[in-house]
Amino acid sequence: MENKRLLKKAKQKVKQKKDFFTHAFVIVGVSVFLIMLQLVARPWDDWGVLLPISIMALSVVIHYVSVFGIAGINEKASNWEANALESEYLRLKELEERKLDLLDDDRLKLRQIEKHYRDEDFV
Repeated sequence: MENKRLLKKAKQKVKQKKDFFTHAFVIVGVSVFLIMLQLVARPWDDWGVLLPISIMALSVVIHYVSVFGIAGINEKASNWEANALESEYLRLKELEERKLDLLDDDRLKLRQIEKHYRDEDFV
C-alpha cells in the first residue's frame, strides 16, 4: 500500500516537472519569435514586445517555484509535514492499542456470582 502511494506521488511530481519544462520551452520559443518579429518589422521603433515577454517570464518563474520550490523552504515544509503525519499516526495507533487492551481486560475479569440463597427456597 505504501509503495503504491509513493509511486503515485512520484509520477505526479515527474508530470509537474515535465509540464514546467514544456511551459518554459514554449515561452522561450514565443519570446524568440516576438523578438525576431520586432527586429524584422520595426527595429528602430520602441520595443513593445518587452512587456509580454516579461509577463511570460514571470509566469515561468512562478511555475518553477510551484514545482521545485525555493531552495531551503520546501525541504523544511515537507519534513514538517512528514513529521506531523508520523506523530499523528503513532498517537492514533497508541490510542487504538489502549482501547483493545481495555476491551481484553474487561472480557477476562468475569466474577462468579456469590450464592445468597438456600436450596430449600426453590419450589
